Amino acid sequence: MYNVLKKAQEKINKSDADFKRTEHYNTGINTAWLKLKKYFKLIDFLPLYVVAIVLYPIRQFKYFKDKWEEHPSWVKTARKAFKDLFLSYCKKVPNVNSAFNFKN
Repeated sequence: MYNVLKKAQEKINKSDADFKRTEHYNTGINTAWLKLKKYFKLIDFLPLYVVAIVLYPIRQFKYFKDKWEEHPSWVKTARKAFKDLFLSYCKKVPNVNSAFNFKN
């Protein structure tokens, strides 16, 4: 969804005479883009979402690297959220090895 909206927004924001849409269409794309960015930024506050993606064997951190390659700060925030939550659980549970490799 992110890539589709990004491409649509790039098209409507170009002053290209070949691509003219209604003002409603342009407003809709821009509004959807702003809403999507809002929810991506909520990752800061939802570490469980990050943990669910990272612990899914097929995805792991590669998912964030692939999907957010143009936003390295988002990947860094997701990595930090995962690490902080993981380490907080390590402190609460006895005999848990906190030597997890956070660079994957």
